[in-house]
Amino acid sequence: MTRTVLRVLATVTTAITLTALAQAPARADDPVAISGHVSSNSSGATVTDGCVTVFQADTPVEVATGCLDADGQFTVPVTPGAYKVRIRATGFPDQWYFQSSTFARAARVDVSEFGFFISVSLFDGFADIAGRITRSDGAAVERAAVTATSVASGSQTAAMTDANGAYTIADLAPGRYTVFTHTDDLGSQWAFATKVFADAAVFDLAPGEVRVVDDTLLPLSTVEVVMVDEKDHKRITRGCVHVTDRPGGETCENANGVFTVGGVPAGDYEVRAEPEGTHWPATRTLTVAPGRTQRITVEVERATAFVTTVRESATGRPAAGVCVQFANPNLHPALFSQGCSAPDGRLVVGPLEGAVRTQIFALHPDDRYGAQWIGAKGGTGDQRRATFFTAKNDEAKAIAPIRVDPPGSVTGVARDAGTGAPLNRVCAFPFALSSTTALDRQVGPHCSDATGRFTINGLGPYAWPVLHIAVFRPQYAWLWSGGASDRFAADYVQVRSGGTTTKDIAMVPEGTITGGGSTATGEPAFVGGIIAHNTRTGDLAAPPTSSSDFETGGYVVRSLATQDVRIADFVARFEWLSKPDNLDTVATVSVVVTVVVT
Repeated sequence: MTRTVLRVLATVTTAITLTALAQAPARADDPVAISGHVSSNSSGATVTDGCVTVFQADTPVEVATGCLDADGQFTVPVTPGAYKVRIRATGFPDQWYFQSSTFARAARVDVSEFGFFISVSLFDGFADIAGRITRSDGAAVERAAVTATSVASGSQTAAMTDANGAYTIADLAPGRYTVFTHTDDLGSQWAFATKVFADAAVFDLAPGEVRVVDDTLLPLSTVEVVMVDEKDHKRITRGCVHVTDRPGGETCENANGVFTVGGVPAGDYEVRAEPEGTHWPATRTLTVAPGRTQRITVEVERATAFVTTVRESATGRPAAGVCVQFANPNLHPALFSQGCSAPDGRLVVGPLEGAVRTQIFALHPDDRYGAQWIGAKGGTGDQRRATFFTAKNDEAKAIAPIRVDPPGSVTGVARDAGTGAPLNRVCAFPFALSSTTALDRQVGPHCSDATGRFTINGLGPYAWPVLHIAVFRPQYAWLWSGGASDRFAADYVQVRSGGTTTKDIAMVPEGTITGGGSTATGEPAFVGGIIAHNTRTGDLAAPPTSSSDFETGGYVVRSLATQDVRIADFVARFEWLSKPDNLDTVATVSVVVTVVVT
């Protein structure tokens, strides 16, 4: 059945449809039937003078025959198995299922115990289109898809070229056709050598004709892209360009600021210039003529960026693949990925919008180098000592090189503070969380196993605070290393390059805040979601909650350690974080573990 379906999809002309007969299953040796209806493809009239013969699938040995009745219907009893079917009728050439002129070309019919019904449209004759597809230099084009399209019906039949570029589109109904050739790397065109459908040749096929249609693909072209600054028009030599929808149409290499993409078929393209982060990407359209070299200049807008290099502290060699993230101080401290260092160590952090003031967190995705907050005199594990970097709007700000060291690790065992039992799925993080990062990082060695063991890898040789969260166990409070309730009070864990520092954690019961929302008139109101931040550090203090009840407006914030927190619904939180000096919409609540505060 697989071959049959593929042939039907490749040939859009609807000539035969197979459907299973609705009947009770039969034993393998019980007779079933191939039945159906026959009509003329050209007129649609029922054909009554003819017979249908079933042959074995692998050899042209006749199995059974059934003739057409006055309604053009037939029934040929067979047993379940594989067959080929021939239709022979007065006024028509012999036709094999599916829409074929010979036994060899006929499709195999796999008949199950349910039988098959086929609807046959007989052609008045058959014609072929055959030929050879070559490149402009005369070389054969292998595996090109050549499609014949009927002008009258729009039906399509396709064939692939062989190693010599030859193809045959067999058993077409007589009529008028266009021929289209497509390759993934050399482009597409209509015969003869045109990209314009209106200029395509139309071939009128007569019954029994084999029309030869050879075609030579249009020569390939070269696109040269020059990126320039929109203000001073200086060439930009760092970045990449893309010729869209073109396999291999990307390059990051250039000569004197000219990026060259070769082997481009004629056609319409979008050319995308992607300079390094000092400028914004830009896209322009380009019509490529065959066999030409065309240059396009793309102006790109300046962006805000930080430019630096990353080097190994011990050797001074460039450090590739070190990625940086921003911590917006108003998001306490949500991390946003901003790019990675190149093989030569060059790092451009951008493009950024507007004036920027931020702290920067650096790490290597494969832990080749230790993570760090970037401080004024090197790396640090304490965000409070991280430098605030500032850049003006559209300024490419040069900053001091970033020095990185081999990584170290922090390990420990998480236990229940009351029973001492080890706890699994307690995840440890060397930085504060926000509602936008890290809460989904609940798989990995930083999350404790059945023995309670956790390990944070890839840390720089600095003192780090560690936050512990019992995943799916809200009855435990979020705790920092040393059992502290906030980042500033944590026991900072000293990491050594190439070493592992041990710091266990005892998880304590949660504190809880319950409350409710109301309208100005005192009616219960749904408040969306509630989020709590530590008053002193601004860090997220517990999982954001969306448990506000629609009817009562009630909510519950869980997993809180003993601390003062600011709570707000999501809208008020946004207003607070965008203007942190204005706390009018934020409530301050003191929380004690094991106590429910309303």
